[in-house]
Amino acid sequence: MARNLEGLERLKRRIARIPENIRAPVQAAVQANAEMLAAEIRKVAPEDSGKLRQSVRTKQGDTDLVTLVLAGGELTTVPIREGSDITWDYALGVEFGVERHTQQGMFALDPSINLKTRAGRRAAKGKQKFHPGTKGTRFFYGTWQVEKRRLKARLRAAMKRSVARSIQLDRAA
Repeated sequence: MARNLEGLERLKRRIARIPENIRAPVQAAVQANAEMLAAEIRKVAPEDSGKLRQSVRTKQGDTDLVTLVLAGGELTTVPIREGSDITWDYALGVEFGVERHTQQGMFALDPSINLKTRAGRRAAKGKQKFHPGTKGTRFFYGTWQVEKRRLKARLRAAMKRSVARSIQLDRAA
């Protein structure tokens, strides 16, 4: 899912101007923060088959100072029903929940109703089943909300340390 963020090119140019002696420690802190967040998300992710927890991963972003934490994808993408070509990433359903809706396909009616007969079709009228919906668990975003302050503080401290080291090296030289 690609996004066009306003000012992204300007940000990339500013990141490229950061000196290497400052960039390397900050890059390590960004990576460590991403790994820590991914580990926390794995801890709180619901475990049914274990695939959702396995799908939590980190990925290098557009620049070396960007690391993404992702969940879902190939491991959690399943057909919406058996034999269907349409797929659904159930990580989204676990995170955000599912709305109440009328069931379709093989789950739409009581299996004892035979739709091949006229009497069965009459009996089926108005007897559609509804899925009650489910609430989301917020395993991903909720963990980010809880950890955000600590991760930002660690990153800020790493930046301050790398700038202070850079200043000390400049004075010594």
